[in-house]
Amino acid sequence: MRDDDERETSWQSIYLLTAIGMFCGIQFSIFFPTLWPFLNTVDPTASASFFGFITAAFSVGQGLASPGFPEKQRRWVMMVARFFIGVGAGTIGVMRAYAATASSLKDRARAITFIQASYVIGMTFGPDSYTAMPTFDTISVAVCVLTQFTLMFIITNLETIGSLYAKMMWGWTNAQAVEYTGILQAVNGLVGVLVYALFAVKLGDYISQARERIFTIFGLALGVLYHVVTFPYPWGKDLHFELRNVTVHGKNETEELGCNPDKYRWCHYTKDVNFWIYASMYGVVLAACFPIVNISMNTLFSKILGARRQGTMQGIMLMAGSFARTVGPILVSWIFQEWGPEPIWGIEIFTLSVTAIFWIIFYRRMTPLNSNPKLNPYEYFHYAKGVLYRI
Repeated sequence: MRDDDERETSWQSIYLLTAIGMFCGIQFSIFFPTLWPFLNTVDPTASASFFGFITAAFSVGQGLASPGFPEKQRRWVMMVARFFIGVGAGTIGVMRAYAATASSLKDRARAITFIQASYVIGMTFGPDSYTAMPTFDTISVAVCVLTQFTLMFIITNLETIGSLYAKMMWGWTNAQAVEYTGILQAVNGLVGVLVYALFAVKLGDYISQARERIFTIFGLALGVLYHVVTFPYPWGKDLHFELRNVTVHGKNETEELGCNPDKYRWCHYTKDVNFWIYASMYGVVLAACFPIVNISMNTLFSKILGARRQGTMQGIMLMAGSFARTVGPILVSWIFQEWGPEPIWGIEIFTLSVTAIFWIIFYRRMTPLNSNPKLNPYEYFHYAKGVLYRI
């Protein structure tokens, strides 16, 4: 039998034990920092002193056993489980002994170092509270949800009163209202498709380079511009009203053209808006507003949430839009009936402005979720559960 100086070290087995030791270290580094929060979750009545017993007994695995035990008994299950894990932890001593016998004298220090270092390396992994997906910023998410509500609120309002507004503002017949508003919608849709095409070709990549916030604010500003320019200011002309005989399906009928002051008292004081100004703002400015905000905001929203399952939050986003589409028509039709388009335009200007202001106030927070920041020496990064330093 060769002595220790003559035989060669079994490095394959040493490397295997090194890997096992590292995983043992990972296990312990994960268990210890998370034991108390976990215990406090499954059994809020457990005291800190009892937690000391659990730690001493090397108890873990309670997460698997707890569903089968009453809450009052979970602490004991956790302690027993920790005891068996403690028995398993005896492998560290066995691995050190094996390293001593499997290595030559000249390699003994190196072999023992591998085993010792493997455990320490495993401990450095720890519970992944740093590189694990951190909590997203709730304020940023709330601003995006508010933006979705605002968009759907504006769209629904314009859809609700569109034809009625056109008839009263410019004295169109029912047939003219259908035809001309259809043309306006077609132009609006074509411009919208063009904007979406630009996003699909080049603009999308340009915005994705941390420019979502700027484009969202710009899009909201376009919405404000549309409402400011098309607002029925006092210096406009009085709204026209007349009764005209028209032929509908071969029958002569009397149709109201314009704004009837007997039905709507606001017809007495509300002024008109130039059609060509309105058409250009609706067909171009407002048409560009919605796709710009929609794409920019939703792109950033997905980045704020991070690389996690987003079904719930996307559902909340859609729910905000659905709520706007539910409340908007009821509110707007009532306001239009009682007070006309002026307060509606005012509400929409206010809503768009407040939304844009929130984007400006929280501009620095409206950023993608950073789960793995690049740090220079002596810099640090705050996570929800700790601070990451670079020495």
